[in-house]
Amino acid sequence: MTRGLSFPQGVMFFNSQYVSCAWNKGHRSGQWVKEKTFLNLCYAACWFLSSFSFREYSIFTGGLLAIIISRTADFPAVPFYTFIWLLFSFHFWFPRSMRQYHAAEHKVFSYKANNKRKNLSMNGASAVNRNCSTNLVVLYFLFLFLIFAVLWPILSFEKSLSISSYVAAAGGLLLQRWLIKHPSSRMRGLILKISYFAQENITTASPGPLHTSTALRAYHGLFQTK
Repeated sequence: MTRGLSFPQGVMFFNSQYVSCAWNKGHRSGQWVKEKTFLNLCYAACWFLSSFSFREYSIFTGGLLAIIISRTADFPAVPFYTFIWLLFSFHFWFPRSMRQYHAAEHKVFSYKANNKRKNLSMNGASAVNRNCSTNLVVLYFLFLFLIFAVLWPILSFEKSLSISSYVAAAGGLLLQRWLIKHPSSRMRGLILKISYFAQENITTASPGPLHTSTALRAYHGLFQTK
């Protein structure tokens, strides 16, 4: 199965054999394709992480520092699960360029899935995707609120929030795998409705020609190696 990953400067696609990336930095653009080995996946991860700005790194670093410093200072400690909230909520404050590349990535999948329809263009392709990581984010926060609602009547507010935050992370990952294996389940249908709303209104933005052409270059790179 082919998977996609957007970042603020481009898009990556992965299949069972290769990793393909197309990017734009200012007036420069480029592309690379590598075999899917552990070292090359590490290279792709470094490329992905290096694309973010000071804003994103300062928010995540500030969150970690707040947790660490609060444990040594003379005021209430910031719980570690707040950093988990920060990680899962990142989908809701993607940089604008990343939201545009995210939409372009989804349009590639939609376009390729419907390429027998002669009247379908990239502009008309859907910007939502049923396998988007937004599904996991939706599952996490739904689990968080549901577990908290069950525990709060019998435990303290802090204890309920702490347990809910950690259990929701593990439960969300496990349920995500189950839903992938059961695509026709009613629960998956509900999760997708919420996820599609989030994708359309929060985690993607209307892509320009640069974003869609970059996503297509990255996708085609997987097959130019053959």
